[in-house]
Amino acid sequence: MNITATSTVRDLAAGVPGATRVFENFGIDYCCGGRRTLTAACREQYRARKQAVDLWEGRLLTRAVLIVRSLISRRGRKLINSLGVDDEKAFHT
Repeated sequence: MNITATSTVRDLAAGVPGATRVFENFGIDYCCGGRRTLTAACREQYRARKQAVDLWEGRLLTRAVLIVRSLISRRGRKLINSLGVDDEKAFHT
């Protein structure tokens, strides 16, 4: 079978041995979504994976910010306490 960018996912799944396993590994639907071209399917998977990575990186960044804030807050409280200032007043004004 001649594989091109315009080959449909369904045709490849039916005509290329092992294609279904590859599609499954990459999360490409070759049954209900089999009418898409190989190019369209790969583009959609790229977008989905990019969004997942962006979301994950965003969560990691948020987590890092929270950790830094926590560390700053603890050190700030220690500094304020060492100066003899009431930390309730210092942190809630």
